[in-house]
Amino acid sequence: MRYGYTWGVVLFSVFVVLAGCSGRNAPQPSYIEMRAVEMNISGIEATKRGDYATAKRAFTSALELNRSVDNRDGELTNLINLSRVHISLGEYDMAEDYLNQASRLAVRVKDVEKESEIYLTLAKLYYLTDRTDDALELVERAIRIDRIHGHRSIGVGLNIKASIHIKNGKIDEAMETLKEAMRFNRKYGLEMELANSYRALAEIKASVDTKKAMDLYRNAYRIDRLLGDPIKISKDLEGMAWIYFREGYLDDAVFLMERVYMVNLYGGRKKRVVSSLDDIISIYEEMGDEEKVLFYRRIKEDIIAYMSDDKGDGLQ
Repeated sequence: MRYGYTWGVVLFSVFVVLAGCSGRNAPQPSYIEMRAVEMNISGIEATKRGDYATAKRAFTSALELNRSVDNRDGELTNLINLSRVHISLGEYDMAEDYLNQASRLAVRVKDVEKESEIYLTLAKLYYLTDRTDDALELVERAIRIDRIHGHRSIGVGLNIKASIHIKNGKIDEAMETLKEAMRFNRKYGLEMELANSYRALAEIKASVDTKKAMDLYRNAYRIDRLLGDPIKISKDLEGMAWIYFREGYLDDAVFLMERVYMVNLYGGRKKRVVSSLDDIISIYEEMGDEEKVLFYRRIKEDIIAYMSDDKGDGLQ
């Protein structure tokens, strides 16, 4: 039976927003640049829905528009966002290519903050492809830059660093790193990353201190509900559900898992719907409720049949 969530999916999920020129005397952006900003925002919105195919098209359009007018700041933003979408899709070679392009451009335009973001994104890619030593080196480099320049993304880097420690079996180091990440994320008001810190620490605590783990999941859930992030909401609920299950509160566990199912269903994440149905079925089997087991098995069969007939819409 599954417990918890996949680290690589939840960490460093912040995308870069290019708001255009600001300031009283700043030149007004051109029509093409404004269209690129709109496409970038569309890509971010699609990413939040888990619609990575649409996000990739939007970010690609934004990149082409910015390159057509030599808007290098916009181009850099789009390259980073495209790399993150390709990472979400598991297209690691493409992601690395975009990051290499972004790295060269960041050096040319002397954008130190974006350079740090590139290191963090590349570190996540290395983490996901089991190059943990390289990932840790890049994270440390990004954190050094952020500390020197006072960037707000220190907590992001610390979250990724913690995930690397966990993958390497260094749980104590991971816990200390996450506590530090929480301090920075609170300080700079990075609510999404604060929720990620809570959730990550909750997974570590779940096997040794279920009360503390439940409190951490609830903290993450409150933030994710305010942010309206369905993927993170489902993960928070799932974490709490499995704590209830392990503590023997099966009615509470299955109630929350049914909420996970609905969040995934109405969020259009079909593969996750099937996974949550498997969990619901497992809990009802443990409860000995054969009627509910058969009911949810029929729903699962219908959804799988629908998915096999579906032409695909980019939803995960």
